[in-house]
Amino acid sequence: MSLGQDSTPWRLAGFFVLWIIRKEKYFLFKFIKVTLQSQFDKMVTAKDRKLAYNIRDLVSKLNRGLRKQAGNWEQLSIAEENVVRALLVQQEALPSELCSQLDISSQFMSQVLNRLEKLGYISRKPSKTDKRKSLISLSKDMMLKVEQKRKQKEDWLALMISKKYNKQQKEQIAQAIELLAQFHD
Repeated sequence: MSLGQDSTPWRLAGFFVLWIIRKEKYFLFKFIKVTLQSQFDKMVTAKDRKLAYNIRDLVSKLNRGLRKQAGNWEQLSIAEENVVRALLVQQEALPSELCSQLDISSQFMSQVLNRLEKLGYISRKPSKTDKRKSLISLSKDMMLKVEQKRKQKEDWLALMISKKYNKQQKEQIAQAIELLAQFHD
């Protein structure tokens, strides 16, 4: 029997070989995952996990407290706040860049930008390289509001620190911040 006349056995053999390869890859992947997890478990102690939980929990609580103090003008959505934050960092961006950076569809981004523009928080100007595209940036009024909001948050934090902690505790907080800042470096 030649391959051209009836290739069914060869096809079956090919499928079988592919099935075996997939199974081996699956088991190899599982083995690597289990090995890496066991190495991770050896390196990370229960105390490390507890510290990580406590830091994350504290950051969440501080974030909520800061949001309460500064308020949310115009009740911005999370997506709108994220666009504002991105523009604070980038100064200006194309809508497509904001879409990919924030993982938002172009249709939804268009709605977000239209609302922010209606509120006077952003401005649009034509791109120098491609006049069909528009660059988005924060308006001057929005920049002032952001600075006011930051100042409100910092004032609230400073007041809480001055009320709750003595001089020695404040020094300990400063040392802890130095240690935690190493995460970012």
